[in-house]
Amino acid sequence: MLFNNFFALTIVKKLFFIYLINFTLFISYMLYNYQFTSNSLTQLQSIKKSQLPISIIDNENMQSLENIITIFSDSAITGEIDMLEKADYQKNKLINSLNRLYVDYKIKTTKIQIDLFNRYYTLAYSVTLNIINQQIDFDMKKVIEMQKLSKKTLSIFKTEKENSSKRLIYSLNSISQDTNTFFNNSLFLSIFALLIMTIISFFIHHIIKNRLYSIISSVKNLANKKPDFTKRLKMINNDEISELTFWINTLSSKFEDNYNELYSLKIKAEENTKAKSDFLANISHEIRTPMNGIIGMTHLVLQTNLDDKQRKYITSVESSSNNLLNIINDILDFSKIEARKLNIEKIDFNLDDIILYLKNIVELKAKEKNLELIIKYNKEDSILYGDSIRIGQIIINLMNNAIKFTDNGRVELSIKRVNNNIRFTITDTGIGLSKEQIAKLFQSFTQGDGSTTRKYGGTGLGLSISKQLVELMNGKIWCESELGVGSKFIFEIELEKGDESKVIKNKKIDLNQINTLRGNNILLVDDNKTNQEIILGLLENSKINIDIANNGAEAVSLFKSNQDKYELILMDLQMPIMGGIEATKIIRVLNQDIPIIALTANAMQEDVIKTKQAGMNKHLNKPIEVEKLYKILLKYIFKKSDIPNEIKEDITLPKFINIDTKIGLLHMDNNHKLYIKILNDFYMDNKNLKLDNLNDEEFKRTIHTIKGLSANIGAISLNKATKELEESQNRDLLAKFYDKLYQVLNELRSLELTNNKNNLTLLKNDNNEIKKLFIKLKEALLSKRPKKYKAVIQDIQKYKLDIKEEELLNQIKVLSKKYKIEDAIKLIEELN
Repeated sequence: MLFNNFFALTIVKKLFFIYLINFTLFISYMLYNYQFTSNSLTQLQSIKKSQLPISIIDNENMQSLENIITIFSDSAITGEIDMLEKADYQKNKLINSLNRLYVDYKIKTTKIQIDLFNRYYTLAYSVTLNIINQQIDFDMKKVIEMQKLSKKTLSIFKTEKENSSKRLIYSLNSISQDTNTFFNNSLFLSIFALLIMTIISFFIHHIIKNRLYSIISSVKNLANKKPDFTKRLKMINNDEISELTFWINTLSSKFEDNYNELYSLKIKAEENTKAKSDFLANISHEIRTPMNGIIGMTHLVLQTNLDDKQRKYITSVESSSNNLLNIINDILDFSKIEARKLNIEKIDFNLDDIILYLKNIVELKAKEKNLELIIKYNKEDSILYGDSIRIGQIIINLMNNAIKFTDNGRVELSIKRVNNNIRFTITDTGIGLSKEQIAKLFQSFTQGDGSTTRKYGGTGLGLSISKQLVELMNGKIWCESELGVGSKFIFEIELEKGDESKVIKNKKIDLNQINTLRGNNILLVDDNKTNQEIILGLLENSKINIDIANNGAEAVSLFKSNQDKYELILMDLQMPIMGGIEATKIIRVLNQDIPIIALTANAMQEDVIKTKQAGMNKHLNKPIEVEKLYKILLKYIFKKSDIPNEIKEDITLPKFINIDTKIGLLHMDNNHKLYIKILNDFYMDNKNLKLDNLNDEEFKRTIHTIKGLSANIGAISLNKATKELEESQNRDLLAKFYDKLYQVLNELRSLELTNNKNNLTLLKNDNNEIKKLFIKLKEALLSKRPKKYKAVIQDIQKYKLDIKEEELLNQIKVLSKKYKIEDAIKLIEELN
């Protein structure tokens, strides 16, 4: 009962009780110690004041008595009477000592000693004196009596001496025993106190520890993602831990209420997010379906014969449609980022490709506003590893903004390496920004101010998306600007150096190869007639055989009856009777290998996941991008088709040591004939090259030309030597330059011999004829009929062109393949 009452106390009272026990034990020990010390001191004082002095005096008295007896004996023998004076001295000393014992120490036996000693001394003195005086008549009885008294006196003195010594030894032994007893008792008391405190402390520690562990467990439970609110701490008594338990239980109850409320809000938020995603998916599908019709039909119309006015109108429709599509894509990107479903996909890429794509998009816009467009970057550091699509998206976004908000001056893109990062800087001389505008610049759905939106338009999503894309690539973006002067938008991302061989592997497929797919059979599954017409129109010239199914059920039926016929299926998702997902699952049971491509306006990430789970190979969004469609077709069915003989390449390049033909062909868009022509031109132009007698201007111009040509043909070592010579203008490096040049020329000489054996000849340079062909090419481009302008391009390639004409033709080929017809036409107009 008492024990239970103790543990019912508060912790403070328990601790106080422990302190009280400690204090009581300490006081008890001190009192016991004091008592022992007092007793010991009393005994020691007694020994010091009486027992020790008495023992000493008794010893001295015994010695004095023995001396007196010896003196009497010696005097009697020698007859020296003077020695009796010494006996008197010893007698007086002894009597004084005995009197002291009697008076100071109250020893009653001392009186007996004095009387006996006096009797002995008187008799002994008398007998000794008679002997000295030689008196024959002395009484022998007195001698005998003296001897008896002597023995008796010695016996009494000896007894007193022994008794005093025994009393002293007894007292000392008593003190020693008391000391041992005190030590043993102290040790026992200490062990007992320690044992009591250990037991009490153990129980208190055990109880407090268990209760604290319960509290810790409860708090950890609250910290879990899904706490168990059924767990509550038990109230044991009314101590401080119980009070803490009460408040933790109270907190847990409130936390449960908040958690349930937050969970309810989370469910609602998820439902809202799902509703928003569903809405975006639906609205995206609803917008993309007619957009596919508009953009697709516009593209097909532009391939027909139109007058200038009609082409202008249709081109305007195409441009507006693409702008609207970009806005839709921005909204979808923003939604993906917000839902954390946008992934960064890294590949090896060449920065040159991004720059070329950038020029195709922004160069015309800059020219329309008479702005100078400057792009600076180090081509030696252009092979990188990262998400080239997202990097290009950010650059284009920032460049478009710079052009939009700049009316005069220039827009500049500068790219350079800063440690392990690549820094992109977009500078403009536009309207600039205030500090207040910069502060909210990267927020979603915001622009500088309302007037900016009214004047320049825009969704306010571009910079927000750019910022989040940069951060997804572990980079940073910021703005430096002065109102009325211009702005700098800078972003840095960590990009590793890429593998050039993989860049070549990732290079875009030559879209002209779509003609190699002629004779192949594909199944188009789409319920929308417009979409069907667009696909048929885009693939009309490819001579691919296309069967059409208006829904998934028709597709399954057609495939079941013709399983070996089709090389690929283009499958829409949302269709009546049976959708694309269900149809794909059924077809996959029949055939695991046939490529099935989702061709749909459903562009959300969830849709991509669904198509992959259903067994589709690729997801192609509407509106259809011709280049992506061709690339997918070439990827999945190219190997199954026979290449017509008339388009097979019959030229085999020799293996060079000093020329990387992969890089050279990459620059020539994989055109073997053109590449061999350029190699032959390089050999013919430089086989007799002498730089020693050229003036500085001619020397600089010639070296610069060779630097560009050596890079184009893939002569890497020569390009490096030429670049070093150009930068230093040190003619002492000519020996190294000639060495690299002759290595390349010696290899090209073997190519010339091989080409002569193959009778591979080019027409001589005829400027008038070439000029006419470029005018003819412009007309063919205006018709937007690929067959027409490709035929003219082949005619131009039969001639030996100068460097400028070669570069122009290459640019036109690239632009025409991307259907950037207007940009290609502008290049021809600039030539004229």
